[in-house]
This record gives sequence, structure tokens and C-alpha cells, in this order.
Amino acid sequence: SVIREALPTNSLYTGISKIIEANALGTATALYGDIPFSERANDAFPVPKFDKQIDVYAGIQLLLTEAIAELGTTSPNAVLPNDIFAHKSSTWIRIDYTLKARYFLETREYHNAYNAALLGINSTATSWKFYPPALVPDGDYNLLNTFIDQRGGYMSTAGAYLSENLLKAAATG
Repeated sequence: SVIREALPTNSLYTGISKIIEANALGTATALYGDIPFSERANDAFPVPKFDKQIDVYAGIQLLLTEAIAELGTTSPNAVLPNDIFAHKSSTWIRIDYTLKARYFLETREYHNAYNAALLGINSTATSWKFYPPALVPDGDYNLLNTFIDQRGGYMSTAGAYLSENLLKAAATG
């Protein structure tokens, strides 16, 4: 991450950047399955390999664990002046645990998911909300759904761990 390279000793910035990165990677792997992970954002790999989805989830959990450790070294009330979510450090830790719980659920690690959820978001005041400005005359839209509606067939979740192993297994078992 550019932020982590520029501010390697600023635990607040590096911790939050890892949470945001883990959320983006977790969303991508949940939707598409195998994604570039171990070689991502590295100029040495102009065409990064696709890692197995289950390995990506493990890497994401490690990113989130690192973020908790880093944010734990900051004041619980520390805030970034340019944080568009306006959360303090302790709230970012709750967001982190909520993401950990989500990804443990997606890999059927229910005991770990439960334990992480207990430390996660516990009120609407600490939820991770962002309301983007209306970018089109008709109002705001979910970008992924808009893309799928307008370009059907370009992207697919066929074969993804979530759809193949969790949703189908739950429907048949």
C-alpha cells in the first residue's frame, strides 16, 4: 500500500489502510473466487498470479490481525483528520473484528466468527457507513449491480468458493 510505504511508523494510518484493503480484497474474493493476492500491488509482478480463494481468506485474516495490533498501539480516541468515515481508532478495531467475523463465516469457521463478532460493531453509531454523493441525475446506485445490469456476462461469480461451497452446500444439506 502506498500509505504504508509513505508512513510506515504511523500505526493509525497503516492499521486503517489494512482494514480498507482487507475489505476490498474480501469483497473481490467472495464475488469472484480466486484473485491476485500474494503478488498484488508489486511492480515485480506486472501480471500477478491468481491465488486460491481459501488462501486469500487466510491472507485477509492476517491483514486484519496486523491492523488490530497496529491500532492497539494508538489512543482509542485517535482519529484521522481526513477520515471520510469519521471513526476513532477503537471503532476501526470494531470494524476490523466485524470483517474478521464475515470472512470466518464465508469459510465456515463458525466458532472464530462468533468470537470475532462479539468484539465487532455493536451499535449503529459504530457501523461503517459511507453515503457517496449522487453521481448521476437519478440518484445513487450500487455500482456492482449497475455494472452487471448494463454489462451482463462480463463478470460472474460462477465457481467462487462462496457460491460453490457454502451456498450450494447449505441448500442441499
